[in-house]
Amino acid sequence: MRRLSSVQRWISVVLLGLLLGLLLTSGIPAVAYRVSLSIERGREDAHRQGVERRIAELGDTSEAFRMVSEQVKPVVVHVDAVRSFRNGVSIWDAGNHDGTPQFYQQMRQGSGLIIDASGYVLTNNHVVAGAEDLQVHLAGGRGKFKATLVGADPGTDLALIQFDPQGEKIAAANLGDSNRLAVGDWVLAIGNPFGLDQSVTAGIVSAKGRRVLPADFEVQDFIQTDAAINPGNSGGPLVNLKGEVVGINTASMGEGNTGIGFAIPSNLARNALADLRKHGQICRGCLGAYLHCTPGGNGEPAAALIDYVIPGGPADRGGLEAHDLLLAFDGQAFQNVRELQCRIAATRPGSEVSVTLHRDGRSLTKTISVGMMPRQPGLLPGEDEWGVRWGTYISPEMVRSLSLESTQGVLVQEVHAFKRAAAVLQPGDLIVAVNNAPTPSLDDFCRALRQIDLRERVELTLVRHDGRRTVIVRGLNEKGDR
Repeated sequence: MRRLSSVQRWISVVLLGLLLGLLLTSGIPAVAYRVSLSIERGREDAHRQGVERRIAELGDTSEAFRMVSEQVKPVVVHVDAVRSFRNGVSIWDAGNHDGTPQFYQQMRQGSGLIIDASGYVLTNNHVVAGAEDLQVHLAGGRGKFKATLVGADPGTDLALIQFDPQGEKIAAANLGDSNRLAVGDWVLAIGNPFGLDQSVTAGIVSAKGRRVLPADFEVQDFIQTDAAINPGNSGGPLVNLKGEVVGINTASMGEGNTGIGFAIPSNLARNALADLRKHGQICRGCLGAYLHCTPGGNGEPAAALIDYVIPGGPADRGGLEAHDLLLAFDGQAFQNVRELQCRIAATRPGSEVSVTLHRDGRSLTKTISVGMMPRQPGLLPGEDEWGVRWGTYISPEMVRSLSLESTQGVLVQEVHAFKRAAAVLQPGDLIVAVNNAPTPSLDDFCRALRQIDLRERVELTLVRHDGRRTVIVRGLNEKGDR
């Protein structure tokens, strides 16, 4: 074999070096460039795919909104409620001087939810309260029908009305389980805000179990949502993305759309329907006693002091007495009188429950047969005759403002402007004696009034912000009586 000469070996080394140099100066950067380009393209592809996936998800949500709206809108109706009223107390027809008052008509618009194919519609009590004429408009302009009130309940703000479909085929809503709602769930509100039929707004469940509405709402367990709820939405449904009605829209915070609206849970509405249809009201339990709470301390539960026992009522028949201190109802303690009242109201009339109480240094247990709360609350002695409402709770602010030495007495809560007591009593007065006989409690006060003729003049001793005084409620036949 022929061997390379030293010159040839030197030339081979030089050529190899040149080749390595070319690779180092051009080949590796090119490879690196191609690698980095591939990485960048991969990132762009991933971003594009992510955007496309998000758009698809939004499309799915939009499709869900669309499908739910199409499903639920046919069962949402427009409710017109017409009522008459007199404008002011002494307003008369300008062209009529025969003493005939000037009356006006007012139409309130709201929404409703068909819950039965026979024409039953669930709505809000405040939409239909006092109405002399009710009209139901079906979705899609399918007709307007006269409706009648079946039942109503101011405490939950629910009402049931009915119309005759007259052969019109109508669908009914699907009431869902409001207990399964979670904060953050999507919901839609459907109704007729400002008379704009079949309006749909979207939002989420902002909170549950809200207790922030006025105290005349006896049941405080509202769903809060940021789906727009405006005037006219009242009585319409709040639905989830399955098309299930989970709430009945009833109120909003402030004026207009503030993003804070409230709905009655569907489970509460479902439980009320049978009573509204059968009895025209929700059958709530009643104890037949006036109560106020004494606060607990150091985490201890509260107690409820009985101010007055209605003669012949459930508490009276069960052996409860004024000045008893209630500690537990149906075996459970409570934190305040509001909780106790709600628990009593939620007890089915006719149910027998145990009541734990403290009397004269002894602990007792009584069995009470819970009564049914009447449509109109019973009046205490003097309330109807004099045009007042009595109360017992004396706030710390009142104690300070009236410089009271004790909280004994009966509070004047309201005074009717055109009744006898209006001449001498005013809200905030604290009555401490009747005809010079002390009345430190509501029970003492009512007993005193039952023993006298309220048609005759009565002397009342009271404490007002400017001091103690005695006033006379005139008799019916006394000159100058109002």
